[in-house]
Amino acid sequence: MTKLIRRIVPILAIAAAAFAVVPTTPAQAGFFNQLVAAYNSDGREEWFWGNGNDSGYVYHKWAPIRGGIPSSGEYRLVGSANKPFLPSSGLGATSNNDGRLEVFARGYDEKLWHAYQLTPGGSWSNWQPLSGRIEPWTPLEAWLDGSTRTIHVQVQGVDGYTHVLRQLGHDCCWSTVWE
Repeated sequence: MTKLIRRIVPILAIAAAAFAVVPTTPAQAGFFNQLVAAYNSDGREEWFWGNGNDSGYVYHKWAPIRGGIPSSGEYRLVGSANKPFLPSSGLGATSNNDGRLEVFARGYDEKLWHAYQLTPGGSWSNWQPLSGRIEPWTPLEAWLDGSTRTIHVQVQGVDGYTHVLRQLGHDCCWSTVWE
């Protein structure tokens, strides 16, 4: 009986560890392999997604013409050379009031981070932290509010509540207070 228990216990431990590592439905709420889309100022669609096979970078590609399917090469949105940004989960993208795209993700520090186009359809900024403590593997939504022309980002905080962060003015800075 002792030999049988010694054989079964390691097998059960391995099986339990295998199930414990599986994240909750990443296609619905997580970061890896989640695809989000936004439109450039000229109406071309741009796709953003994370790739769990490459240390969590965010990639993007865009359509060559308005109404076309994104087919450019795949490009990585990275941080500065001395401090690369690797998001952990959550991904959102939207167009800014002036047509620049903005991308949002949860960092390993639990904060909301963003990168944005420096000019409409142009090159990208480095990733920058905004604030907050975001629950991992939960949805992150970003949109341009039509009445205020400001971006809003909605997340689930580590406190379990839904929170929204807003731009203070169109094409401007961000609030540090979550609502």
